[in-house]
Formats: sequence, structure tokens, C-alpha cells
Amino acid sequence: MNFLGNNIESISKEKAGIMKTGCKVVIAPQIEQMADIALKKCSEDIGCSHVVFAKSATWKLEMVGLAPTELLDKTHFEFFLSHLKNTEPKFFIITNDYIKDGIACAQWSGKLQWIDISKILKLSKTSQLLADGAHNPSAAKVLRNYVDKQLSKEITKDYVEGMPWVKYYDPQVILDCANSLESNINSKVVENLSEALRQAFANYDEQYRIIVLCGSLYLVSDLFRMLQWLGVSKLTNK
Repeated sequence: MNFLGNNIESISKEKAGIMKTGCKVVIAPQIEQMADIALKKCSEDIGCSHVVFAKSATWKLEMVGLAPTELLDKTHFEFFLSHLKNTEPKFFIITNDYIKDGIACAQWSGKLQWIDISKILKLSKTSQLLADGAHNPSAAKVLRNYVDKQLSKEITKDYVEGMPWVKYYDPQVILDCANSLESNINSKVVENLSEALRQAFANYDEQYRIIVLCGSLYLVSDLFRMLQWLGVSKLTNK
């Protein structure tokens, strides 16, 4: 089941759920025109007090010495800051230094996040897993680009619970879909996440391979719950 919808318009309507009556909303440029139309209608129906369709950004990441990364969406962030300052006078007191410090301290759980899962595997050696909730084509591209960059570097030795509406796909359906895109995929179906991690790291060579957990935000949440149960509470983006 596609909870968010199966087309651009229906997905945009679900994403518009963050809009609130009487509140201001800034909408960044959308790749699909249907998304713009759907978001505009939603803002009207909800009764937003002020709607801005961002066309240009006056605030730039480079102004505070920041470079865009996979974690920091340059376009969306610049539009957000530009129009936030233009529509909310009280935010003029926020300096570029405050913004830079805030970004430096921000954590994006489940987004390009390296996690040591040695406790799950009951191993004494550090076992790094790359976890990312990528579950759509654009997010998958960002994840793939990041993995490719990591693999191109010289790797050193430095070391849906409570959501009954979410239904899983038959594993074989997923494998058939993957095989239709890329032949000769070495695939295997296992009973649970713990067993999947154990098998993935069984013959792991950290010098030549990156193990990635992706495809579902709920799957990444399952990983966090496992780590929390094992007493691992401090998780950061590298």
C-alpha cells in the first residue's frame, strides 16, 4: 500500500499536512508542476495566512562559509532562510554565525548515518552500518551518490510498530523488482533485521565494502529501537 499516494498530486496533498490554518508557509520550487498546483490548493483550503512560492533565494550557504552536502540540501535550505527572514521580522536578529553553529549541531537521524552495531552482532570489533531512510527515487539517488563518493575514497582502518496502516511487500516481489532493474543480484530473504545484519557482516571486509540499510524509514526505526534496547543512546551523523 502506498500510504502517501501513488501519484505526484496525492503525495503532495499528504506532504501538505504540515500546513496549519492561520500560519505562514514557504513552498520551495517543485520539479513537477502538478505538485505546485496541489500545494497551492491545499494552502487555500487549509487557510494559511501567508503563502510564498519561492522563486529565488537571497541568502546563500556560502555567506557563512558552508558548503552544500548530501545532508544539507542547498536549494531548499537557502529558500527557507531567505523567506523566513523576509516574512518574520523577529528573525532578523539571527546572525549568520548563529545559523552556522545551528547547522553544525543539527542531527538527522536515519539520514546518511553511520552507526556502530557491534552490540547487536555481539562482536567486540566496531561494525559500521550506513543507515538511511531513502524510500523514493530522488532520495535513492542522493544515497547512491554518497555511497559512490565513499567507495571512491581510500577507506582507512580508523575506526512499524504502532502503525497498522503500513503493510509490507512480499520479499519475493521486492527481489523480482530489483532483478528487473539489475541482473545477477546476490540476494537473500531472512526472517528479521537482526538476522539480516548478522549475515551481512558475516563476510564483511571494511576495506572494500559498505553495508547500507535503506528503503524504509520504519526499517531504520527498527534499528534504532534495537540499539536503544541494548543501551546505545548516542547516535550522530559523521
